Amino acid sequence: MNSNRILISLGSNYYAIRRIKKARKLLSKHFPRICFSPPILNPAVDCEVKCHDFINCLGIIHTNLGKEDCRQILKQVEQSCGRLKYPKTESRISIDIDLLIWNTEVCKPADMERPYIQIGMQQLNISTDH
Repeated sequence: MNSNRILISLGSNYYAIRRIKKARKLLSKHFPRICFSPPILNPAVDCEVKCHDFINCLGIIHTNLGKEDCRQILKQVEQSCGRLKYPKTESRISIDIDLLIWNTEVCKPADMERPYIQIGMQQLNISTDH
């Protein structure tokens, strides 16, 4: 079976350091060869109300698992890290893990332009040119 190359983003603005650290630990158990960019502090993007700053990082994964299996793991990790749906007026994101790139497919094109994604990709020496 061919290895799939995946780029994910992690973000939190509510007990962020604790949640990002826990998410990275859990992801490392599921994907032992995962490499993370250093966490960086960013202003909130796309919040309807005033939001606290976020801590974000990226992870690059090589796995033989399929796309849906990987998505399920990402959702499980979010739940284990306290992912809750707060009302938008509370502007709390406990943890958000997004699948950005699956092999050559860009899954979230708008996110790819965000500065923290660009910085993380540089830190991981990744280009979208594959």
